[in-house]
Amino acid sequence: MVFRIRYCNQYRIRLELSTEALLAALLYGSGLRLREALGLRVKDVDFDRHAIIVRSSKGDKDRVVMLPRALAPQLRAQ
Repeated sequence: MVFRIRYCNQYRIRLELSTEALLAALLYGSGLRLREALGLRVKDVDFDRHAIIVRSSKGDKDRVVMLPRALAPQLRAQ
């Protein structure tokens, strides 16, 4: 589904405070796969380095992805 910019802004206001919106922003902003995002634990997020450690990713390998700075405060509040 392709959204136009005006529709994105309309939905962004509604989803800004929800957990689903935070998950969607993590998927988009850090390149996480859905299973990886759903399996995140508190110890996997490194706020000091702005990184997320993804364990047992595709191919049973670990990888590190960036944590978008704009999402850090919302993720800390969770």
